Amino acid sequence: MPSRKHSRSGFDYATPAVYYPTAPSSQYPPTGGYPIYGYNAASGYPHYGYGGPYNSAYGAEGYHHYMRSYDPNYDAYFPEGPTVEDKWRNTYPYVPTSYTHTSSEGRNTGSRRRQGNQESGHSLPREAGSRPTSNLKFAADELEEQTDEDRDHWGSQWEFIFSCIGLSVGIGNVWRFPYLAFVNGGAAFLLPYFILLLIVGKPMYFMEVALGQFSQLGPFSVWRMTPIARGVGFAMCTLSLIVAIYYNVVMGYCLHYMYFSFSWTLPWDTCDKDWADKATCYIPTDANSSCSASNSDQRCQPASEQYWERFVLGLHNAPLMTYTESYNSTSDELVDRTYALSEFGNIGIIKWDLLLALFISWTVVFLCLSKGIKSSGKVVYFTATFPYLILLILLVRGLMLEGALEGIKFFFIPDWKKLLDISVWRLAAEQMFFSLSVSWGGLIMFGSYNKFRTKVHYHAFIISSLDFVTSIIASIVIFSILGALKVKLGLDDIQDVVKQKQGLAFVVYPQAVSLMPIPQLWAVLFFFMLFTLGLDSEFALLETILTAIYDTFPITRRHKAKTCLIACIASFLLSIPCVSLSGQFIFDLMDTYGGGLGVLWVAIFETIAIMWIYGVQRFSEDLQFMLNIKISILIKICWAITPLILAGIFAIACWHWTPPTFQYQAGVLHYSDWAHGVGWFLTLIVALQIPIVALIMTIMYATRGKTKELVRPINVWGPGDLSEIDEWHAFQYKKSFQCKQHPQGMGGPYDNYGMQYPYPYTYNYGGGNYHM
Repeated sequence: MPSRKHSRSGFDYATPAVYYPTAPSSQYPPTGGYPIYGYNAASGYPHYGYGGPYNSAYGAEGYHHYMRSYDPNYDAYFPEGPTVEDKWRNTYPYVPTSYTHTSSEGRNTGSRRRQGNQESGHSLPREAGSRPTSNLKFAADELEEQTDEDRDHWGSQWEFIFSCIGLSVGIGNVWRFPYLAFVNGGAAFLLPYFILLLIVGKPMYFMEVALGQFSQLGPFSVWRMTPIARGVGFAMCTLSLIVAIYYNVVMGYCLHYMYFSFSWTLPWDTCDKDWADKATCYIPTDANSSCSASNSDQRCQPASEQYWERFVLGLHNAPLMTYTESYNSTSDELVDRTYALSEFGNIGIIKWDLLLALFISWTVVFLCLSKGIKSSGKVVYFTATFPYLILLILLVRGLMLEGALEGIKFFFIPDWKKLLDISVWRLAAEQMFFSLSVSWGGLIMFGSYNKFRTKVHYHAFIISSLDFVTSIIASIVIFSILGALKVKLGLDDIQDVVKQKQGLAFVVYPQAVSLMPIPQLWAVLFFFMLFTLGLDSEFALLETILTAIYDTFPITRRHKAKTCLIACIASFLLSIPCVSLSGQFIFDLMDTYGGGLGVLWVAIFETIAIMWIYGVQRFSEDLQFMLNIKISILIKICWAITPLILAGIFAIACWHWTPPTFQYQAGVLHYSDWAHGVGWFLTLIVALQIPIVALIMTIMYATRGKTKELVRPINVWGPGDLSEIDEWHAFQYKKSFQCKQHPQGMGGPYDNYGMQYPYPYTYNYGGGNYHM
């Protein structure tokens, strides 16, 4: 009798319980082995359900025959060939209940697992640590799966926590959140932000970090879970690149201020400089300083605001054009309007001091990222904690100022009419994504470097809460100083104190440090703090892009320093226009169109792909296996309704869209049509990648007759930690059997699939149309 080593059918070890005398003309399966009574060679299926007599005995033939029909190389004992080694190999008909799989020489133990039953969504037993192969060979699918040793991991959980804090708690909290609250009514902006944070922000933060940890993949490759959504990964990386380009400009501003903080007299605390307009400049800290502006078109400006506009940015020398035109399309009233970026390509000269600061900033980023997370993970211990010390000191000093309460009231008492303005809700949603860094890909990337069993749900809740608290502290500092300036100037409206938006932090914070003893020291510490906040976020933005490159081109992992250098040089060159005389206008457009509308669009399709296509329940079960907790029904509801909330905000905001403008001392500046065209181009290169890639994937799958698999995880999807794969499949079996109310579903699987179910069970469920 031939041994089972030479049998590819796997049925020679099963003794028939019933013999059927009638057999088809050919009883031998095409893959060899013993004859199968009831096998029809023409149709490829047995006469008597799946397996005929064998089904009643063991319930294995149907499964083995099903696999053999789809994979001629299928082996019942091992997916990659007959390597079963046990003392029962040459015995018959004894059936052992388990087998010892031994790897033959040259076998790749980390290879892909064979194709499971895609129609039912279940994978089937295979070698521990192995992954399946796929019928469709796309570029992203043909990557060699990396083992735990190939992919970097955080040195400790604290590195991950501090890195996420550094990513989420950044310049956006100290710079962007206060100015958005300032121009949108204070508490009228705070309330929508808080509501969206609870319903959308925190659940999405948890979702992204957990997704990266489960898959151990970056934002580009993680969409193996839903192939039709691969474009979301492209869009995330593009969005991160756009934000990284102009985000580093803010860090350059910090270095500029830090350098001039070493002056004997802080330059923003005097009006005696060449750049100052002495007719409108005053020093808030000097009781004898007054403003002599009499022109109704002018207003008094604190020295810190003039320093920012005239010396740092050089806006008074920027190329502007004034036109006389109709007030609107329905009115004949003529008005004068001043346009920035009025001539295509005319952005003015480069400010060399800012260019040098920008170059130093990118150099620091390269040095910190050249070794990957092994280097950046150590830096964040300092950069993520030091800012809180400075903020708390400024908070105490700001609350001690006369009139501080006026500003705090504005921040915490809402204007209820503003809550009906959909643009406020849109900006709150954009800031939430900007601050938490959701939908940029950075959180998925950071999570992918976690150990598989890290209790990331605790970290997600703490970090997202800390992000909100930091924004509140930074805003109280800002608004307490604005309240003090309002009282000093005798103004009725706090929004008349300064007209800057993006520059609010660079106007108010320098004024705050001027009130401290030894202001030079506090100025250096504050702007160094602001620089470190930006550095953490820049790490994540650029590392997101680099991780996508490493995952797509594995060979670049051996040349991380060179790859990082090329990325930093390219980003530096692209950011040079932001340090021209018109650089602040370019910065504003990139922030509004690229970092604002783009992130909302990505978030909508990201949540649709994960929560509607992949499925809330399936995703929750993956996390339940990884974290060993049951996901709350409230979080599931939030995940399910998030796409609707974001799509509603996006649609209504687009319907009521008004072109952005820029405000400074000269008044309101408008942007030319070509400038808005460039802005919309930034939005479209992010937004269009999602439908275009989806269309390409649809065509590729359709030509192979695999259209249904567009919305199913591809065969290499699963836990990124290869040692967890078998346990994950056992967990899936248990869940699927419970759903079908199988009486023996609670039991774990045997290594030998055919021995898993005894006679009474398989007899009832062994019909030809029953698939497991």
